[in-house]
Amino acid sequence: MTFTEPYTVKGFQMKQILVPIDFSDTTAPIIQTVETMAKGFDCAIHYLHVTPSVGNVDECDLQRHSQGLFAQNFPKEHGRITALAENLRQRGCEADAILLQGPVVKVILHEAERLNADFVIIGSHGHGALYDMLVGSVCEGVLRKSKCPVIVVPGSNRDADQAAVRREAEGA
Repeated sequence: MTFTEPYTVKGFQMKQILVPIDFSDTTAPIIQTVETMAKGFDCAIHYLHVTPSVGNVDECDLQRHSQGLFAQNFPKEHGRITALAENLRQRGCEADAILLQGPVVKVILHEAERLNADFVIIGSHGHGALYDMLVGSVCEGVLRKSKCPVIVVPGSNRDADQAAVRREAEGA
């Protein structure tokens, strides 16, 4: 998909996209999708990494940490999310990095509202219904409760999983 100028649909223009990143196998496909959309829609990308709360933390503990404190407490995550935003800025797109701590789904939804996001782009691990039922899915939680549209990008293992299923079916 290639765009040459900002894309609008009946006067609607995409300006703010929130992109939660967990640095799993879903990150690479998300980044590819985001780069294409950022250039095509001429919009701001807000990369978000949420560090889950540890222990008994109040549900509304969505305090924004200073970048210095996050860099100190979560240096690996800070470096990675900052590098993603910087990489996109070097390609001529508006991007920033947000690091927060709290209940992951709630923080994502809170940031989407705070930023007045037009879309959330989130990755799906594709664990399956049983896993999601027992453990829960951040993607599913965001899909169910988001007030803005959500674009779900499948993880990078999806093609390999589908190829394995096809090979098994052909061999049977």
